[in-house]
Amino acid sequence: MKVLNPRLFDLNPSRRIDKQIIGEQRNEIIIIDDLFLYPLEIKQIIDDLFYTSDKIVRGQSPCWRSLIPMNGQQISRELVELNWERYEIREKSVKPFWSVDQYIDHSDIIEEKNYHPHIDTYDLFSTPYLAVVIYMNKRRLHGGTQFLRDNEIGESIHNKLDMGKLYEKQIEINRAKPWDYNPNEWQRYHLVPMKFNRLISYRTNMMHSIYTDGEYYRESSRKTITTTF
Repeated sequence: MKVLNPRLFDLNPSRRIDKQIIGEQRNEIIIIDDLFLYPLEIKQIIDDLFYTSDKIVRGQSPCWRSLIPMNGQQISRELVELNWERYEIREKSVKPFWSVDQYIDHSDIIEEKNYHPHIDTYDLFSTPYLAVVIYMNKRRLHGGTQFLRDNEIGESIHNKLDMGKLYEKQIEINRAKPWDYNPNEWQRYHLVPMKFNRLISYRTNMMHSIYTDGEYYRESSRKTITTTF
């Protein structure tokens, strides 16, 4: 029987926190470097997990996905405190299982609609949740998370009308560079580069997507731990 060490996901006391204000709407993103105290042990577990393309597990994600039991309360409290003054975000429940995603360029589960800039699910009639992404590639670091501005909608979704506009868009995809969108429609105004053991968080109504060149992660996947709260 394999048992997870209860201290496996302890946070590093020497972690470094950076708050950035981005875009025309001056939204805040949080970057925490050297997050986990035992990142190599976590990476090994991620490498040994079983992954599925089942839509029940991955939703609309273009990634192979697994789930891992992870105590995120300490991360949650820290992010809430960092966002308290600016957004008055009250702590919501953290999912007991966090998603572990492995993106592979040109994977057979990547449907065309999954390429699109998107927002992470949240209740339109309450304060948006926070999305959390933790990069777990030790090597093969490329791209990151891009934040995008639509010429018609702007940088984030605030109502059902804008949400409808986003999901009705027929976005032309360049298969050679699927994450480079038509510059006549979209502007990439910020990119957070991948870095091992780096956490980024942002409000879930901000439009964003993966960024790679569409060829880099064919042999070795892009690995992330994700959740919202």
